[in-house]
Amino acid sequence: TFHPVAVRDERTVYVPWIDGRAGENGPEIRIARSTDHGRSFTPSVVVARGACPCCRTALALDGSTVYVGWRDAAEGSIRDVVVPRSIDGVTWSSPVAVHADGWRIDGCPHAGPALAVTNDGRLHVAWYTGTPHGPGLHYVTADSTLTFGTPRPLLTGEWVPPSLVALAPRGGRGAAACEDRRTDAPSVSFARPQNADDAALFAGIAPALDARGDAYGLACLRGDRVLVVLETAR
Repeated sequence: TFHPVAVRDERTVYVPWIDGRAGENGPEIRIARSTDHGRSFTPSVVVARGACPCCRTALALDGSTVYVGWRDAAEGSIRDVVVPRSIDGVTWSSPVAVHADGWRIDGCPHAGPALAVTNDGRLHVAWYTGTPHGPGLHYVTADSTLTFGTPRPLLTGEWVPPSLVALAPRGGRGAAACEDRRTDAPSVSFARPQNADDAALFAGIAPALDARGDAYGLACLRGDRVLVVLETAR
């Protein structure tokens, strides 16, 4: 379940997913690679075990480096987001927590992270947390060693239900689309980068579209144009 796709070049395709067939040793995060335009795939590789079984995975590529993100399910039902890296898609580093949220929940948030790599090689991560001391959507960057900085809020408040967020690279900056589910009619907002200073990367979020139902905003780029795609249930 929850399988994104990323294409590195004309031939190489990566697909990770949550695999629940391992029983007590799972759920596993697995990834498979194709080098022939997706006609065939290598046997899947186990990236890690003990994942949250019901949150989206995320994938980002930087040349030959592959990043996968998911929500962990540590002992005590701590559901923090983690990211490892690989230079070959086969051998993986140990997962690193994006931030020690310490969010404890015995349930299925259905809200995983979003990843993007900008042309300066920095990894950008956005995610939802329901931790009582800072519920909402947050954003952080890391260098190639997965050393994460201080998270910045994208959407926070006293009550923010589980929400989805998407990221896209834009030069040395990022662009984000995120749900705001605090009202009966959810909306999708778009965060615009203001300057190259990471501390002020997102100066704020402006409401973009009334989704009129359950929504998921997907941000992508084509040249200088930013596209936000909505999935709605009417």
